[in-house]
Amino acid sequence: MDTELSKDDNELARMGEFVEACAWEDYYLAAPEYIQWEQGLHIDHLGSALVLSLTRSDDPFYSRVLGLGLVEPVEEWMIDELMEYIFDTGTKYFTVHICPQTQPDDVHDWLRWRGFWQADRHAKFIYDNPHPKLYTGDLRIELTGADYADAFAFVTTQAFGIQDYIFPWMKACVGRPNWYHYTAWDDDQPIAAGALYVCGEIGWLGHGSTLPSHRRRGAQAAILSRRLEDGLAAGCKWFISDTKEDTPEDPSPSYRNMLRNGFKLAYYRWNYQFQAY
Repeated sequence: MDTELSKDDNELARMGEFVEACAWEDYYLAAPEYIQWEQGLHIDHLGSALVLSLTRSDDPFYSRVLGLGLVEPVEEWMIDELMEYIFDTGTKYFTVHICPQTQPDDVHDWLRWRGFWQADRHAKFIYDNPHPKLYTGDLRIELTGADYADAFAFVTTQAFGIQDYIFPWMKACVGRPNWYHYTAWDDDQPIAAGALYVCGEIGWLGHGSTLPSHRRRGAQAAILSRRLEDGLAAGCKWFISDTKEDTPEDPSPSYRNMLRNGFKLAYYRWNYQFQAY
């Protein structure tokens, strides 16, 4: 792995997975109470791993396990307990993230024996350069507060084409402690968005999104640059992000954008999915 960090692969994986877990746990905590009730939102733990579920969602991304087998080794009974959890909560679809450093290797077989299949992989990236590229384009990148939370939520939900209830949920997260939300503007139109979550010396970058009508304008590179600048000013030494794997059959512009902007590929993470109903 091409990295200048003085960390071994296990430390990188723990850092990469648990900062993401911290960000997503806080995002789930931000959900308005009526959404928590209507969508069946749950936050739990399996050992040191974080278990998130949105039981009424058909998107396996919203019900998943982060950090499994990175602190304590997975034991087979833990997979059985996870299966019981899925059925007890009525979760339709579920994802388990497995890193190369997840222990033991038997976990792959344990998941497959219970009906999980390997759907795809995420590319996990890390950044440790104190001098990010500066953006020099014509878009306006603004730190978004409560006054313009609607703009941020509009871009993220429209760009991803996700359910209507995500709009008030995304809006509710804007302005929470440790979060920095950014919107790119083309004159008076919000066209792109991205968020930074700061956890100590580590920054997690997520929610990167651009309206289809304004792609290939450099908006994500601009928001990425701003997040890195502000994260460094907030005391971050490392930044973590992930995107889908770049393959000839399914190219990933986000993957290539990360490399162009100085991020290093840390590892690939397998996504095992399960359909209960």
